[in-house]
Amino acid sequence: MSGFYNIHSCCDGLVLLGINYPRDYILWLWNPSTRESIVLPQENFIQDHLYGLGYDSTTDDYKVLKVPLGDDDAPNEIFALKSGYWRELESGCCSFSEGMNCLAFVQGAFHWISSYSTWTWVDGNMHILLVVKSFDISNEVYLDLPIPKVSRFGMTGLGVTELGGMLNIRCVYNRYGTTSFDLWVMKEYGVEASWTELFCIGDTTVPSIIPILPKYMFADGELLLSCKEGTVFRTSKGPHGISALVWPLVGDDSDENTFLLMDGLAYTESLISPVVNH
Repeated sequence: MSGFYNIHSCCDGLVLLGINYPRDYILWLWNPSTRESIVLPQENFIQDHLYGLGYDSTTDDYKVLKVPLGDDDAPNEIFALKSGYWRELESGCCSFSEGMNCLAFVQGAFHWISSYSTWTWVDGNMHILLVVKSFDISNEVYLDLPIPKVSRFGMTGLGVTELGGMLNIRCVYNRYGTTSFDLWVMKEYGVEASWTELFCIGDTTVPSIIPILPKYMFADGELLLSCKEGTVFRTSKGPHGISALVWPLVGDDSDENTFLLMDGLAYTESLISPVVNH
């Protein structure tokens, strides 16, 4: 089974899964606690999209957003659980970052990294402007949020996720053969000055643990990180931001559970049903 499914998103005990079949890519909404599930209607799903699941408090409905990777001509699409159908949005904004594995849902909006081509009169050259694109799930409005003032030199990976109800950005760099990892958090939503660097990892041991994916923030601010090194979960407090504490869930590179552990998300049990009678 390894390599044939993706855990895209979790929200209020509902899990959005993507399953690869020989000819189709199936989206499956599942509640592991009640074991209820539905297969979302087929709308030309492919794996090269980012998917996110969120709750719309204004309509008391769960919605799924589909964003293409690197295709400006492909529209974004949204699915509402109550209506049971997909529809295209008026304007599409693709994702720039292939390092992301799902859309981040924060403050009632989906988030991803997007880019613009900009011309500057200062040097007469075309530049790429990176922003965090947000899509409000209720009023369906796109907004741009600034990224932290990080260096672009040697950047090989950039992605956004949610931690403790806050938006965060992870950056991976490869400079002169040395790999480093930075993690930033936006402590006050929408305020550029509130971007704060949580920690930076940069030494010769990093290539053995990257990619590093933040998974969960505990009440004391400590983070649970998923690392490549044998696919382990480690906590964030310690030298260089990685502690010696290894979470009990450990997989081997050859183990069938490896893919699941790297793709796992924090989950809260609930009795919410994904099944709606239309």
